Amino acid sequence: MKKTGIIVSGFALLAFAACKSSTKETQSAEKRATFFDKSGMDTTVKPGDDFFTYANGAWIKATKIPDDQSGWGSFITLHEENQKKMRAILEEAAANKSAAKGSTEQKVGDYYASGMDTVAMENKGYEPLKPIMQKIAAVKDYKELVNYLAEGYAAGEGDLFGFNIGPDDKNSTRNIAAMYQNGLTLPEKDYYAKNDPTTVEQRAKMVEYATKLFMMTGTDSVAASKKAADVLKLETEIAKSHLA
Repeated sequence: MKKTGIIVSGFALLAFAACKSSTKETQSAEKRATFFDKSGMDTTVKPGDDFFTYANGAWIKATKIPDDQSGWGSFITLHEENQKKMRAILEEAAANKSAAKGSTEQKVGDYYASGMDTVAMENKGYEPLKPIMQKIAAVKDYKELVNYLAEGYAAGEGDLFGFNIGPDDKNSTRNIAAMYQNGLTLPEKDYYAKNDPTTVEQRAKMVEYATKLFMMTGTDSVAASKKAADVLKLETEIAKSHLA
């Protein structure tokens, strides 16, 4: 199973943002007044005794993890702020009905607007998924499965294993192809192996969710429940191969 959402090209957003910036010649770059923020430090602690608390102690005491988050920190707040700024750019582009046809602003705005049109999505149902489901149903053996997965990666999708391009850990002057474990709906392998009440409940919720998805494609409740259980069984086997 795969989580779906609206993904807007980072390059398109950067291009659009660059265009917006270039039109505002009167704006000058802001200079940071403070280059090193000491407000989160606890200088009452000797760095040699506990450097972590020395560097972060005041921030930890003053910070509460939001109820909808599993953790919190500077990189998360940076991500949240960037998300808000991107949303503002997208909403502005979508609202601009006079953008030149074929321009970056028109393309980004229309793409975002189409992704936010929940009425159209509901009317289409699972129709857009039918071609993909037909391809999956046509897979007969592992060789065809590998070919299907390869096609997915060529189209910018893919599953079962992760793939990206990034700096070589042993030589940061070059980028290399990197592959990593993937293919699970739940966060990590322990969700498929542990039998404490909370973990068992999470697996049951996953099966319940998968059952609803199958039923939304017209599958009867009995068959949908069986297929959902098969999904959990398959992912459990995949989880066994994961390192963590």
